[in-house]
Amino acid sequence: MKRKTWLALLMCALLTAMMTGCSTGGANGSSGANAEEGASEQIANPVVEYDSLAAAEKAAGFSFTVPEGVVIDEADYAQYYYSVISGDPLEVRYGTSGDEVCYMRKAAAQAGVEDISGDYNVYDDVKTEDIVLEDGRTAEVTLKGKDGSFYLATWQLKGTEDNGVWNYAIGTRALSEGDLLELVKMVE
Repeated sequence: MKRKTWLALLMCALLTAMMTGCSTGGANGSSGANAEEGASEQIANPVVEYDSLAAAEKAAGFSFTVPEGVVIDEADYAQYYYSVISGDPLEVRYGTSGDEVCYMRKAAAQAGVEDISGDYNVYDDVKTEDIVLEDGRTAEVTLKGKDGSFYLATWQLKGTEDNGVWNYAIGTRALSEGDLLELVKMVE
């Protein structure tokens, strides 16, 4: 009987030692003494907000010419939000936090990346239109929408001052093809 009791106590001690070792050991078997209790790693938010377009441009390292306001559904909407996402692209939103109607983005062109819209919807209508800007440059704009309305425009354009190549995107509430192309012509 003593032998069974002694073996049971030994098994309990070993089990306790193993459980204690597992709970304090880090990923590499360290004691974890330097780790904060209850701390967890979080992914940093890639979106940094700014108070003005000028501040966002400075952070992004390039200029972004967009209209001060847009007219959608016969209502005027002003800029209200400026951000830079992971250092690039720069984004301007129109409307209000509770009633956003449009966003515009610009980013330096990267190999294999043409659409910086962040809009992953599948649209029934996809059109490509060639437009001529006021300064004579041309751009091939891809418009996406459904039921005769368009919600997204993406294009690439060579800059005038820096000669860089830039990707652009506009996401909006439903607009006619002509109205969305007019917005495109206002962006540089």
